[in-house]
Amino acid sequence: GGQFEPVCGGQFEPELSGQFKPVFGGQFHRFLQLVKLAAPLPCTFHRAFDEVSNPRQALEDIIECGFKTILTSGQKSTVVDGINLLTELIHKAGNRIVIMPGGGVRSSNISLLKGKIITSYFHSSAIIDNGEYPNVKEIQLLRKRLNEK
Repeated sequence: GGQFEPVCGGQFEPELSGQFKPVFGGQFHRFLQLVKLAAPLPCTFHRAFDEVSNPRQALEDIIECGFKTILTSGQKSTVVDGINLLTELIHKAGNRIVIMPGGGVRSSNISLLKGKIITSYFHSSAIIDNGEYPNVKEIQLLRKRLNEK
């Protein structure tokens, strides 16, 4: 069960260039189509969100498209730097969509982040020390610190 199989024969290639309704221009209908193709699976709008010129309007457009989650660093290189926009977006989104902070989430900053950002999820690659793969000890530390009160 639970497999996603493309049904568009490779002809549908969503790309994130320019703007989207008005933030994403003509891409709105393509994203709407993508979300419908993936149904009933939930869709996440990935970090392309960090490139939009108007994140508040983009939030509304992405919700309207039917995405369930936005992965974002708050339009900065790391979530620590983007913490102000992240908290604003989470407040504005309410229960309409999940804002998942991601970008530089590490065991060294997760306690700070969970103290300032109210969210159900954080995203981390858990790659440290210029490695290529997630670090097992980093994952264990992240889990431990997430579970601390």
